[in-house]
Amino acid sequence: MDIVTIGHAVADIILKPIPDNFFQIDAVNIPSITTVTGGDALNTAIDCARLGMQVGYVAKTGTDANGAFLKREVAKEGVDISRVISTDEASTATSIHFLKEDGERHTVVLTGANAELVYEDLDVDYFKQAKVVQYGSANGLAKLDGPGITRLFKECKEAGSMPVRDVTC
Repeated sequence: MDIVTIGHAVADIILKPIPDNFFQIDAVNIPSITTVTGGDALNTAIDCARLGMQVGYVAKTGTDANGAFLKREVAKEGVDISRVISTDEASTATSIHFLKEDGERHTVVLTGANAELVYEDLDVDYFKQAKVVQYGSANGLAKLDGPGITRLFKECKEAGSMPVRDVTC
């Protein structure tokens, strides 16, 4: 395996264009509502697969429609999602982006299942087989940040993998 990414799995719902007075009116008809994949680690996994790499992805999603959507889209790209954890305890993370015509954006975020990912959820041997282990969304997964990700990185490095951390969440 070339790379295993771990981090946010987010269904991004994009509404555009939103008029300036959107929050002062009852309803508005817009030409575009789109749902796309989001999250640093998820999008990195897709990008790496498109570059021809052998890729694994690890995250936690809900058992809802957004979780199914994300898994379907990532798998379509040839990414191994066998270690994506589904839970009934939380919804899949979702961001709703309101884009105005001038490009200004306002976002509403549900962190959801991302906030529940912990070290104990991880199959460490799966990570150890990768040349690179990329942690996207670092400092955004409260229960994995700190001791959990440090422990994973230490074990991966000892096994010969290169740990990489992306702090742009």
